[in-house]
Amino acid sequence: PLGAQRHSSVPRSCAKDDSLASRSQQLVFFGGKGGVGKTSSSAAYAAGLAEQGQQVLLLSTDPAHSLGDALCEDLRGEPRQVADNLWAA
Repeated sequence: PLGAQRHSSVPRSCAKDDSLASRSQQLVFFGGKGGVGKTSSSAAYAAGLAEQGQQVLLLSTDPAHSLGDALCEDLRGEPRQVADNLWAA
């Protein structure tokens, strides 16, 4: 019907989609209140894209530096490669 929206439990940008490979750059932001899983979700999303062959730079502005903990890596200010196709800072 006109005006109806299609909803999915998987965001469109997370679904395996060949059009993602044709994009030159994509920015994805994860936000919300504390404790809702922003770091875990963003790390999993980035790892999934990297596994699909996308080159991914994962950045965190969290002063607690929990992204390094999630990746089991000692992250500092400069991005560094933490896995195939995945850089983090």
